[in-house]
Amino acid sequence: MIPEATRERKLPALREGMKMAARLGITSIQNASGGGEAISLYREMLDRGDLTMRVAIAASIGPGTKPDNVDRVREWSRDYNGNMLRVKAVKSSWGAWMQAAYNDMIARCDKAGLQIFTHAIGDGAVRMALDGYANMFRVNGEHDARPRVEHIETIAAADIPRFAALRVLASMMPIHADPGTSAVWGKAIGPDRVSRGFPWRSIERTGARLVFSSDWPATISTDPIRGLYCAVTRQTVGGQPPGGGVASEKVSLETAIRAYTAGGAYASFQEKEKGIIAPGMLADLVVLSRDLFRTPPAEVYATHVMMTVAGGRTVFKALE
Repeated sequence: MIPEATRERKLPALREGMKMAARLGITSIQNASGGGEAISLYREMLDRGDLTMRVAIAASIGPGTKPDNVDRVREWSRDYNGNMLRVKAVKSSWGAWMQAAYNDMIARCDKAGLQIFTHAIGDGAVRMALDGYANMFRVNGEHDARPRVEHIETIAAADIPRFAALRVLASMMPIHADPGTSAVWGKAIGPDRVSRGFPWRSIERTGARLVFSSDWPATISTDPIRGLYCAVTRQTVGGQPPGGGVASEKVSLETAIRAYTAGGAYASFQEKEKGIIAPGMLADLVVLSRDLFRTPPAEVYATHVMMTVAGGRTVFKALE
């Protein structure tokens, strides 16, 4: 019964969201559930000079998607290709096991020059997504497509090496492995699959690329520091024992930071523009309250953002 929010309400809400992102040191986001309205809202903010973070949007598609829908996304990809606002991808969210139709859709979107995100949580869905990408390369030939699988909460051991072999990006959210939120999940899937849950280290060990993010708002926090803490400790704040899989799947701080920064830039085909601090790169910088590499992993969560700079413009500064 709650009425749809008007555009006049969405714009100020979006501004508040960007302020929150700046406080957390976020200079870029990738929206995996976009469409015409989201693009229009961000475009208005860009035109007004109010856009304080870089936005990459993946347009949502699903069962029954028509060819003209894919053509519309392709038009958006031509119109929005800047370093502040870009639409170069689609996100597929198939809920059924529809191998033939699914494979055909993946290949068609790729043929249109669109990058593909696929939502896959369970081990069967992850295998289905990888099969779809393998078919895509068979149909369209080998090329730099950078397809992604989103979430990968559980995976069959035989499928772990396929990410590197197919050059599929493993887009994962460390915050989901927080033991404080994964207890119900663990009871539902059983101990065997829990042991294969959120296998960051196993995927990294094969040479595949990890891409870390928050999955906001479908998670307990959008704070990258909280995600870093989960990635390097596999614990909840306060030292609750490891959960959401096994402690051996935690990664090094260097790996986690790379996945949140350079990994995200690579995932949006922008590794030559951002993601690292180097001459000639976009001036997106974050100043933290401590040197993370001199901080014990158990204390990473206590780090705060002191300043956020996006494109050389200070968009947040903590009070002295």
